[in-house]
Amino acid sequence: MLVVTDMLNCACCLPGVNMVNEPPPMDFFYELKKGSPLHNVRNNSADSFSIMPIDEGSDAVHRFQRVAHDAIAFANDEYTVIPHKRSRFGVKLYDMVVIQRASA
Repeated sequence: MLVVTDMLNCACCLPGVNMVNEPPPMDFFYELKKGSPLHNVRNNSADSFSIMPIDEGSDAVHRFQRVAHDAIAFANDEYTVIPHKRSRFGVKLYDMVVIQRASA
């Protein structure tokens, strides 16, 4: 399971991985698909899933931002990332990110 201990740690910091040796994007998205204390996962298809905050509360949405930003940062030729923003809390924050395997 992907675990983030606080807002200062990025979601891509898996056990045994440091920022100098970032995990390959495929491994990152595989771990992201497992969910974490900061995000839930919805499987859309065999090649697509969405991540979202664990609940609709302001605190959960704010904590989810680190996971969303990391997912966006790992987008590449193999994975497409489609972020969705909302403005319920007065500032545009990500409330969902769709991640899909790029077409061959």
